[in-house]
Amino acid sequence: ANGSFEEWNGGIPTAWGNDGSNATAHNATITQSTEAYEGSYAVVVNGDKANKRLASKSYTLPAGTYTYTIYVKTNGGDAGHCRIGYVPITDGKSGSYIYEDAAASAATDNWTARTMEFTLTEETTIVLVVMNNKAGNGASFLVDNATLVKK
Repeated sequence: ANGSFEEWNGGIPTAWGNDGSNATAHNATITQSTEAYEGSYAVVVNGDKANKRLASKSYTLPAGTYTYTIYVKTNGGDAGHCRIGYVPITDGKSGSYIYEDAAASAATDNWTARTMEFTLTEETTIVLVVMNNKAGNGASFLVDNATLVKK
C-alpha cells in the first residue's frame, strides 16, 4: 500500500512508519521529498550511527515466493547505505530480520532498483523494511516505488 509514497498524513507516508501494526520495526526519522523516481513524492530515510529502518504496515501473506523491490537514490552529497528485507510479526512482536543477500551498499546519484526474492512456507504476517545501515555514517537516502509481487 502506498508504495509510491504519494499519500502523506501528518508528515508520515500512509501505510509506512510507526502505525501500530509493525511492532518496533520502524525506528528511522523520515521526511517527505519532492524529488521522486515517479510521481510527486519520495521518502527520505535519515541515517544515524545505528541501523535505522523505514517499515511498512504489517501484511498477512499466504505461503509463496515474493519479490520485493524499491528504488533508492542519494539525498544530496553523502550516501546512506541501503539494505532491504522483512521481519515476521508474531503476537505483536518483531522476530528476526531477514535481509537481501547483498550487503548494505551506498546509494548512488541515480535511481537504482534494490530487489529481494523470498519464500514464505506458510501464512505469515510480515513487515517490509528499508534499512539505512550504520556503515553510511549518518547519511540519508531517498526511497520510492516500493512493490511486493507474488510469483
